[in-house]
Amino acid sequence: MRIFYEMANTLSIYVLVIASICHHSSSEKTTLSKIGLIPWNTITESVVMDMLHGLDPLTVVTVPMDTAKSPYAHIVNTYSLLESLELLALIGPYTRTVALATEALHIPYLSVTEVTSESRNYTLELSPGMGDIGLAAYDMANNFQWSKISVFYDDDRGVRLLEKLMTNHTMTVRGWRLSHDASNADIKKCLVEMRKVLVEQTVVFCSRNNTRGILDQARGLAMLSTPPYQWLFYDPGHELQDILLLHDDIALNFSVLSVLPFDVTSPRAGVGHLDYAYLTEALSLVTTAYFSITKNDVIDIVQDFREEVNGLVRQVSVNGTGHTEFNSEGKRDNLTLYVTALTGDRILTYGRWCSDVPMYGRRLQLNGSPSYGNKSRPFPLKGRTAKVVMIEVSGSC
Repeated sequence: MRIFYEMANTLSIYVLVIASICHHSSSEKTTLSKIGLIPWNTITESVVMDMLHGLDPLTVVTVPMDTAKSPYAHIVNTYSLLESLELLALIGPYTRTVALATEALHIPYLSVTEVTSESRNYTLELSPGMGDIGLAAYDMANNFQWSKISVFYDDDRGVRLLEKLMTNHTMTVRGWRLSHDASNADIKKCLVEMRKVLVEQTVVFCSRNNTRGILDQARGLAMLSTPPYQWLFYDPGHELQDILLLHDDIALNFSVLSVLPFDVTSPRAGVGHLDYAYLTEALSLVTTAYFSITKNDVIDIVQDFREEVNGLVRQVSVNGTGHTEFNSEGKRDNLTLYVTALTGDRILTYGRWCSDVPMYGRRLQLNGSPSYGNKSRPFPLKGRTAKVVMIEVSGSC
């Protein structure tokens, strides 16, 4: 029996989990070939099965999330489920409970969302962490020489973005935290206060609905068109693209940081661009490691097999959302974010931000800058007769 102690962040208590992990003897044969999937957004088991077609004997199994209310029961049930499934690897969004189980069972866990735990010997983070996102926004603000910035956010991740921008003491940074379903009145109040203190540069790190509300209210207050207003958005997989393009009838100064190029499309209908990209990367890493091991060796012990897969997954490089490589902590150490400008009349990807650069190299690499200005459009009353009526009112004094 092995006893695991884990500090629960939100409850500030120790959770005691007792589980047996020596369920295979050294003489027991194993043929691990099942990839576990925690479904997310548009990714389902059928999508993965289609992508694994022809890669026998690999199969996929959906891992349902335990719904126990007790933290102890939640951890124990998740551990027991993953142990019984005998998985080769697990792909899906990150949860602390699943990570506890996969770390104990030595199952490689490829997370498509940010990883928040410190112990990650068997956990890999495919998506950008807030450290990288914050640093990219920091570099963009420095490049544009912004001095007074508003940051709109609606979850705790936005606090970390705000903190990063505040490390530049030449900037004045004001944060506006919105509720997840902020009303138009609340958003408008923030924008009016922002305009009162002459803040003209804005970073938006919000949900789709709140971003739509911010842009609609900003347009009503004449705070979208250039000059002087400038806006920076983080939209990793183009979930905001249609919202940002709603206002292309006026001159804009929008900059967008994204994981995928702005004009990329998903090769499968009904599947999100970024979801598909992360899934492709994860499967490429796992299948490459699996076939590399099985073509040369026959490993008879489950834990040893997983150790081999985990080691190779960390060494294999694949192309997807950039060139995927990991450091010793399981984080991507060569992240690339694309920089796209929306000016109203055109969309231009004109640079990139790279986390891994040579000494004295620049993380933010821009190819010039897009031109912003008033759009040349026909006067709306051209060819029509306008009547102007003036009423003269005599003064009382």
